Amino acid sequence: MRVFLINPDSQIEEKVGGRFARYAIPVPPQGITYLAAQLLRAGHQVHCHDQYATKISNRELVDLIERFAPDVVGFSVITLAMSSVREAVRLIRATMPNVKIALGNVHATVFPEELLNNGHADLVVRGEGEATFLDTVDTLQACGDLASVAGLSFLRDQSPVHNPDRPTIADLDTLAFPAWDGLDIDLYRCVSLPLKIFEGTRPLPILAARGCPFHCSFCAQDFAGKRLRTRDLNKVCDEIESSIERYGADCFGFLDACFPVSKRQGLEFAEIYMRRGLHKKAIWFTETRVDLVDAEVLEAMREAGCRMIQYGFESGSDRVLQAINKGGRATTERALRAMRDTKKADILTFGLFMIGSPGETEEDCNKTISFARKLDCDMAKFNLVVPYPGSELFEQFRARYEQSGFDENRVTGFFDWSDFSGDLIYVPDGMSSEQLIRLQRRALLRFYLRPALVWRYLSRRILSFTELAIGSINLLFEVLRHQRWTSRKASGAAPTGEIGPALDLPPGAG
Repeated sequence: MRVFLINPDSQIEEKVGGRFARYAIPVPPQGITYLAAQLLRAGHQVHCHDQYATKISNRELVDLIERFAPDVVGFSVITLAMSSVREAVRLIRATMPNVKIALGNVHATVFPEELLNNGHADLVVRGEGEATFLDTVDTLQACGDLASVAGLSFLRDQSPVHNPDRPTIADLDTLAFPAWDGLDIDLYRCVSLPLKIFEGTRPLPILAARGCPFHCSFCAQDFAGKRLRTRDLNKVCDEIESSIERYGADCFGFLDACFPVSKRQGLEFAEIYMRRGLHKKAIWFTETRVDLVDAEVLEAMREAGCRMIQYGFESGSDRVLQAINKGGRATTERALRAMRDTKKADILTFGLFMIGSPGETEEDCNKTISFARKLDCDMAKFNLVVPYPGSELFEQFRARYEQSGFDENRVTGFFDWSDFSGDLIYVPDGMSSEQLIRLQRRALLRFYLRPALVWRYLSRRILSFTELAIGSINLLFEVLRHQRWTSRKASGAAPTGEIGPALDLPPGAG
């Protein structure tokens, strides 16, 4: 069969993210390329398109689909992309009424009934997609009974049918390597990260495991299976070597929930990577937890080519960390130790923080802001807490959303505050949307408006001059907006559309 796979654009994102949407950089879509690889190995014809990277319109996308003349069109769907997917599906149905439309990924897994009833899909692949989607396409080709396909939801006589769940893939090394051939890898060159060290690289994502032994309440990453399944690290290096040779990749980013997931795994990977000489051909970056690394493994990772680590610090309050099930030994004390060891190993750091967790107060949020400054990572992001579909946090509030409606366009933790109106999709008890947005703004300004940090960027050439200039201009706009708001407030007329002061720093900040 002929299958056209799409990583859809999120058209609403530029509207929601405003000036900061430019930092929502495209990452090569591993999900659809894993699907493509399994289909190609089975003899099907496949084309992949990353609309998020190409930014073509849905009308242009449908023109591409028509030229390929597929039997099945598949979308990998996250919640924020649903507005765009609905429009694309409407256009496809108008021009190619006989094409089967399949939706997968986390949003489809959480809302299969709604998607089928509303005509947005003929087929919904729930959970981990490779085996289920291949089985679906094989069954369609053989004109078989879709009721036999585990993990699939579909319409029969206009009624949704939900087949039993499919067990997760026990041995990930049985999967064919992602098929990147159909994508233009140069679309991702130079835009993988604004950090200078990655400038000009050809990045590709890599996966060493699926699932996570930790179950943070805000995370939707393990929607397809919570049990940790690790790959043979020699096979991971086989894939890296193949991608270097076939696609010219020279930079890899781990998409694992956390890699390494243990000191042993980190040391073993570093040893294999160096023994095979891969550290001379490609650098890499990853995300992990502060309680999974120490000085020894960080030194080994740096020697093996690791150039940046993202840490999910989340909060500066140990009470909040426990409340969101961060658990384990991921305490603020351990975070400080991990940062000290990471700096000593000369690895760049990107800190991920959250504003507005359940039970959090303004005092807790300010503690997080101060803690971020104390950690002093090279870059930081402060997301407003969002109950992402697929997370435990979403399930806690699902009944409320089903009653009041679920605004998919607000499922993002980063806003252009000047254009924002209405309420956030989630606000903890005792706080308000205005308060959270003000705190997010304060966090960015207090973290980045530090002479010592700017000097580090310039002296160590951590950021390119262009990115540094753009970031400075964006922050300057925030300061000017605050001055305008303060001036008009003093005169008794707050600007239309403004929520509150753009800059509300305690004494001595900056």
